[in-house]
Amino acid sequence: MNKYYLVLAHKNPDQLSRLVNKLQDERSYFFIHIDLKSDIEKFKAQLTLSNVHFIKDRLDCIWGDYSQVLATLNLIKEALKIADEGYFILLSGQDYPIKPLKGINEYLIENKSADFISFSESPMVKESNIYDSRINMFKVNFSSLKDSYILLHPILNSSYKNIFQYFKLFLKNKIKPRELGVFLCRSRKSPFIYHHKGSQWWCLRTCTIKKLYAFYEENKQEIDQYYKYTLCADEQFFQTILMEINNKRKQLLIKNNIHFIDWSRKNVPLPVTFGIEDVDLLMNQPSSKLFARKFDMSTSPHVLDLIDANC
Repeated sequence: MNKYYLVLAHKNPDQLSRLVNKLQDERSYFFIHIDLKSDIEKFKAQLTLSNVHFIKDRLDCIWGDYSQVLATLNLIKEALKIADEGYFILLSGQDYPIKPLKGINEYLIENKSADFISFSESPMVKESNIYDSRINMFKVNFSSLKDSYILLHPILNSSYKNIFQYFKLFLKNKIKPRELGVFLCRSRKSPFIYHHKGSQWWCLRTCTIKKLYAFYEENKQEIDQYYKYTLCADEQFFQTILMEINNKRKQLLIKNNIHFIDWSRKNVPLPVTFGIEDVDLLMNQPSSKLFARKFDMSTSPHVLDLIDANC
């Protein structure tokens, strides 16, 4: 079973090196995107293996932004150059396997006809006020810092306050003159009737990736224009396109994603950054959960040692 790991990383070169070395076998290939804000040479110094590829097309990745999707598409484009039958597995540099490598391989082989990606229970539609911020409003960044953005309704559906915000963004060059036409509408024009959301992280068969990437290439201009200004595009893009493909062909067997991510804990930043106190929880995850996120060796250096000792 070939495994093409697509990794988005921005910090902790030692941790990224540990992740790659933990997943090493003769059927694994690693394609790594290092955030443009980070010093790539520190990462390259840690990883010199022949099956590790640091891609050249790097982006300044912003939280909840389309830049995350574009970086992932750049990874896919590079991996497709060598890809054979198998799985594309999207990871962050702060993920780590919680099953032995043998268990990961066996699970993927046993489920070789399935794709793994999470979906919300019902699709998002333009008429729903619940998802107004995610599909009906424009997200415009002030900077590449997390939460440094504003959400605006289309100009022709705006209050005077909203229009004043557009004016300020235009003066600050956050909106280019050639882009004004995108916002000058009553409602956003989307390439899709239904929008779907779920976790950013997934594991998809090579054949599915080829269909998805071909769909994107065929509709690139319209898709890019829509998602460039969409909040949390990284949690919608792949789900929405996959359902569009599946609605036409009904060929995909989709199962839940293979990551364990804890969004439920109270009074801590989410998702949970796991520590040594969480090792039992991690080791008792079902066989379908192959990876967990997230970890940070700079704040909890020994948790990965305990995971390694148990799997």
